[in-house]
Amino acid sequence: INKIKNFIGSKLSEFKEIESIVLFGSLASGKFNEESDIDICILFKQNTPKMLQNTIFNYFLSLGKDLNLSIQCVFFFPGDINNWDTIFIENILAEGQLLYGNSNYYEILIKTLEFKPYQIITLNLRALNSSDKMKLKRILYGYKTTKKYSEKLYKYKKEGIVKKLQGMKLGRGSFIIPEKGLLLVVNKFKEFGIKFSNFRVWMQDI
Repeated sequence: INKIKNFIGSKLSEFKEIESIVLFGSLASGKFNEESDIDICILFKQNTPKMLQNTIFNYFLSLGKDLNLSIQCVFFFPGDINNWDTIFIENILAEGQLLYGNSNYYEILIKTLEFKPYQIITLNLRALNSSDKMKLKRILYGYKTTKKYSEKLYKYKKEGIVKKLQGMKLGRGSFIIPEKGLLLVVNKFKEFGIKFSNFRVWMQDI
């Protein structure tokens, strides 16, 4: 990998049209063997002439000869974003290692799959008493009640914040919501004085 990085730095850094160069496939995932190809993804900036891919490919062809290995290149132009191969994109997202350029390639590729940012939140409820735990649980996940009055049953259902935000409970003390709703739940946590952890994930709509 270092040889490839050095090659890119010395030969391709002059091409300002290149947004990012990403390694994926067997070499990136640690499954490389003597029969494997080296898989390279090149993302170009807006308005890059397509003829440039031939020039870049010839550079990698030369590198492949020096390494005595086959190098496969995948070129992505912003203007063709709707035609990008989703299988390649998923592989790059799963295995990709940035070799050169901007690390925002990840977000560029995610947008082609219509992924959106979500937050997985895990609560630390140790500081809460039983009453406050139940109150918070009702606020987050909602509740149902059934009352009998004059021989009739009356049912009441209140939706929780997580459901309103189109999120989902994951397990005890954890749930996932669209990132746009993070501030709302954080403000609720502050009211109860509880600690929590959160991290971003990219996914399609729940």
